[in-house]
Amino acid sequence: MTSKTVEYAPIDWKSRTIDIRVGGIVGRCMDPTDLILSKLGAGRPKVLEFARAAAKLGLSDAKILLDRLAHVQCSEQLRRLMTDRIKASFSD
Repeated sequence: MTSKTVEYAPIDWKSRTIDIRVGGIVGRCMDPTDLILSKLGAGRPKVLEFARAAAKLGLSDAKILLDRLAHVQCSEQLRRLMTDRIKASFSD
């Protein structure tokens, strides 16, 4: 089963994962930009607040988000909604 977060990630998201080591265990985490884009696609409550906070902290960049959005497999309607969400995340 695929989670909604991964469902809305760019198709090449796995190539940018970040390894996190804790003791002898290695976890593979999504690149922050891919994670933010994925969450914007899933559209869960408070996602815009999360995306705005990430933008404010410099964890994401609108241009990169929009570039990677081209690699998300979704409907054009959702792509337009995600574009609006990205723009809203960077507005003051």
